[in-house]
Amino acid sequence: MIAPLPPDPDLIDPVLDGNPPPPPPPSVPGPKPQIPAYAALPAALFGMDENLQARFIYDAQLAGRDGRHDLFISGFSVDERYRSEANHNQSENRYYGWLVGLRGLLTEDEQRQLALSVAISKGHFTLEPSQSSGNSHGQVDTQGINAMLSWQPQHGLQLALPISVGHYRGNISSDEKDKVAQVKARSANIGMDVGWRWQQGSHAFTPVLGATMQWARIKDIHDNDNLHIGYSQQKQLQFSGGMKYDFRPTDSLKFGLETRYVQYSGHAGNVAVDKDNLRTGRGGKHLQYSGDVGWQLTENVQLNSQLKWQHRLSQEGASNWQTQLGVKITF
Repeated sequence: MIAPLPPDPDLIDPVLDGNPPPPPPPSVPGPKPQIPAYAALPAALFGMDENLQARFIYDAQLAGRDGRHDLFISGFSVDERYRSEANHNQSENRYYGWLVGLRGLLTEDEQRQLALSVAISKGHFTLEPSQSSGNSHGQVDTQGINAMLSWQPQHGLQLALPISVGHYRGNISSDEKDKVAQVKARSANIGMDVGWRWQQGSHAFTPVLGATMQWARIKDIHDNDNLHIGYSQQKQLQFSGGMKYDFRPTDSLKFGLETRYVQYSGHAGNVAVDKDNLRTGRGGKHLQYSGDVGWQLTENVQLNSQLKWQHRLSQEGASNWQTQLGVKITF
């Protein structure tokens, strides 16, 4: 007599058999897609602060070439690719802004021009980190006040002492949630640019050295996914050196070129996302090249434009293109 075959375990219904099925393994939630935006925010904020201050210095020094009181207005646009150390954070940033300023002489001596420049500025920037876990982006608006004391004779020592403060408000969004977090921050910077100008006929050369210290305080965030994001105080020191060249072929036309080596140093900041600490920063070494054109429309009105390119030399840093248009009114 042939013995019956044992039952196939794949055909046994565990419920009918009296043995309930084992529970499914617990699911581990993946990282939230907005986390890379939280890590990229400080570097983008420093970029906005730096671009606004650079625009202000350029406009104020350009206004000072004729030795009179000036009103200057300008706008700019920057497209940037930022890469952090060890390539753990990549971001595409875009900056837009404009400023309105006044430059007034504190001395009447044309050979010893001490001047004070002040301006108000508004800007907007977006950041889009590259991350495989999902998409996120940020949009932030800023308002600021800039001031600068400058010594700018036609020959010899050139000195600029700029300072600025800024306020930021915006939001972070992801492909899962729109406006998942609100952003509030403040920034400040103080700097010095020193050079020596030689002029021979229509040509002028000015070797320059510069240093700038930046600070940023980003308010801690509690987002809509119950993540707590805490920022340490962000700070950054920048050193630069290079050469300016000015050429004025006619009384109504001016060309300028400038190249600088720029290096950022200092301790990187941190952002704490719940129990995880992420590194932030904007360090690195860069080369900057710029060219500008000024066209004197009338005795009191001058149009100017500038194209600027920054190239990243180190593993960490930002490469970008910048365009600027402005007008100077003398009175």
